[in-house]
Formats: sequence, structure tokens, C-alpha cells
Amino acid sequence: MKFLSKLSKIYFLGFLMHLLPQRLLSEEIPYTAIIKTLEKKGRLPHQDCRVGFDLDDTILYSSPGFWKGQKEFGSNFIYQDKFWEKMNTSYDQFSLPKKIVINMLNEHLKYDHKIFIITARQQSSNNKVLEILKENILSLSQKDQNLSPLKEKIRNLNHIYFTNGESKAPILKKFGIHIYYGDSESDKMSVQQSEKTTFIRIKRKNSSFDLIEKQSITKDEYVLEDSDVVF
Repeated sequence: MKFLSKLSKIYFLGFLMHLLPQRLLSEEIPYTAIIKTLEKKGRLPHQDCRVGFDLDDTILYSSPGFWKGQKEFGSNFIYQDKFWEKMNTSYDQFSLPKKIVINMLNEHLKYDHKIFIITARQQSSNNKVLEILKENILSLSQKDQNLSPLKEKIRNLNHIYFTNGESKAPILKKFGIHIYYGDSESDKMSVQQSEKTTFIRIKRKNSSFDLIEKQSITKDEYVLEDSDVVF
């Protein structure tokens, strides 16, 4: 499998860069207030709401898997098919769920919102990402009664969309995604290209990779409070 240069650039350049402090120009909103805030502003419909989530450094703090990939496959690991096979099958077992984002997912499921997970990762022939993610979420829901809606509803999540480094805008448009949670500038650009989607910024926890050297958070977006905390 030949990797797309865009995907390689997203992960390889970002992996080599140190995370710089984020400059928050927007007010941070707690997860318990996001839905009501967006409804009041007319950004979220009361029925048939469709919500998208990025995977890496949004739902999962997945840097441990990338560090393991570098250790096993060397500095050019991001270009190797074997790395993506490992990342999408076993390395995600080292990824940690992000607490507030999982709580946010739970809030959306309480309202019966339809969930889409959209990642820029390269899709591999063997893929256990969804299986591992479900196992993590179900384990958390058994430990925390507040996450009880996740127990059954997360079982209905049956697909992850891989864009292979390309823009997520076509998927956002195709499924009419109303809001999208992501951590990177590429996520924000995809949302801007989709025109009708609202972007919710997820803060990174010392992420090992990102598309740009410095993130600038602007007043036209929302920031999820404490979204860098992992379980």
C-alpha cells in the first residue's frame, strides 16, 4: 500500500513538533452546557442531530501508540504499511480515552443524536479501531453510572470513516454533520469547507503530533472545557 503524501505530512511533521501552549481567545464551555448553548444559537437542531468526532487527540489520547511505532519501526515509521496495521489493530490498546470528550459523547447519546467518527488515519486491511474503542467506552460506562447511556447506545456505532489524509469536508457534507469535535487546524479547515458545520475545539494533552507548529484559537469557534483530561 502506498501512503498518501498528505497523510504522511499530517502525522510525520506533527510527530516531530513540540506542542506549544494554546492561546484561548474563545470562552471555554463545560460539556454539560455545550448542547444547550448551540441550540440557543441556532447551531443545533432539536431533531435528527448529527454529530461528528475526530479520533486521535479528540476521543483518544493516542500518542502512546505513535511513540511505540517510532520505537519499533524507526524514524520513518509513519511511511510504513506495517505501522498502520499495528496502529489500527494493537497499538490503540495503549491509547487513553479523554474523559470530558467521552462525557460529551454520552450527552449527545442522551439526546439520541447520531454519532459519526471521522479520522484522517490511513485505513489498513486489518482494522480493530472501532472494536477497541467500544471496549474502552463500555469499560468506562461500567465504572461510572453517569455514563450508563453509553452501555447500549454505543453498540449501535458500527463504522469509522477514514479519510486517508484528505479533507473531511466531503464526509461532513455527505452526512449533513451539524457539529464536529476536533483538535487540529485541518479539522477546522474541513469544517469551514463544509460550510454548515459548527466546529468544537478539543484541547490536546501534550500531543505528539499536529499539523501546524502553533494552534490559534479564534473567536468564531467553541472550546470544550477540560477536554485535555484523560481517564
